Amino acid sequence: MKGFDVIKASVKDSEDILSLLKEVAYWLKDNEINQWGYLLQGGDDSEILQAIENQDTFIVLKDDVMVGTFTLSTTQSEWDQHIFGVDGTNDSLYIHRLAVFPRYMGKGIGKSILEWIEENHQSKKTYLKLDCVADNERLNKFYRENGFTYMGETDSHSKYQKILNKAINQSFRTCLESFINSWKKSSLDDLKKWISVDYQAREVRDGEIVDFGYEESIDGWEHAFNQFLGNDVQWVLTEVGVISLKDNEVMAILRASLIMEGKPSETSNLFFETFRMENGEWQLVRSYIEAGLPFATRKRNLIDQEGISNSFRNIMANRKEDRTTI
Repeated sequence: MKGFDVIKASVKDSEDILSLLKEVAYWLKDNEINQWGYLLQGGDDSEILQAIENQDTFIVLKDDVMVGTFTLSTTQSEWDQHIFGVDGTNDSLYIHRLAVFPRYMGKGIGKSILEWIEENHQSKKTYLKLDCVADNERLNKFYRENGFTYMGETDSHSKYQKILNKAINQSFRTCLESFINSWKKSSLDDLKKWISVDYQAREVRDGEIVDFGYEESIDGWEHAFNQFLGNDVQWVLTEVGVISLKDNEVMAILRASLIMEGKPSETSNLFFETFRMENGEWQLVRSYIEAGLPFATRKRNLIDQEGISNSFRNIMANRKEDRTTI
């Protein structure tokens, strides 16, 4: 966090943290926001102190003065289990008591804290979860604007979660490697595991546009794999780039060509493959394919740059024509 320091709280910080949380609770009450009222009667004091002892609580400092605090837990509390249900996967981090002194509100500190958590957490968890009072419109809007997905409501509390970027990078890299290996092995059964039943695709070849879905895609893969079965054919797959589209969507750009009887093909296809995290698993949900691109005598990196540039222009043009197919 630029201009701020985030450190783990120690026992000596306990009184300052309690004071901060209760000042925020009074501010919420004065602004007629029904949240954290129980803190004013000492509710959760023992849990707050225990979290500090467990080194799950952090303080945010500006010029060595505490301006905010939050607790980050790798295990569910009783409250988490009540709100989210018992998590048998143990695959989530839980944020509690994220607070900034009222005099420092409106300066982007809360947003910076969430960014710091994503960039600096040391766990291998996939999800970041939190809850807040459902009728606190301002706070609900804040979490939505910072990339959290609304997961419903329990006991008058909104539930939110966000896929952590580190988890996306790690799990997507594993997914992409498996997807490419399945393709190289011409293994239709393995490839099917990565393709969503809601899959949609658009292929452009010689100016002709063809849209197709899951069934047509599987038929196409099966035809291609059977055509080359037993022949001296090798798939050449080059990763051109990976782009994060949303918190749960990543696009992989792949160039595919063939080596047949020791000779490279004269054309290649450029695949813009969009994968989405669904129920903890990556699925290929969309493809945009520029087919039959010639291999010119120029350097490949120049070809890739021009091909990608032209393809993106085509994607944007096609989106204007029909947003449902891309």
